[in-house]
Amino acid sequence: MSLPLWFLLFILESIYCWWVIGYGGAKWIEGWKSFFMIDWFALDWTAEQIRLYVLII
Repeated sequence: MSLPLWFLLFILESIYCWWVIGYGGAKWIEGWKSFFMIDWFALDWTAEQIRLYVLII
């Protein structure tokens, strides 16, 4: 993996985590969308659980 690609992926992941934790992304992902944005095991999770998962991972 090249360094510019690594930087790009790091920036995108950081923006995603910032959006989920701080700007209502977890509320938007909550429900059936969590299957695509996180994984199948997150279907029943609340917004707070999604925030915690993103914070830990």
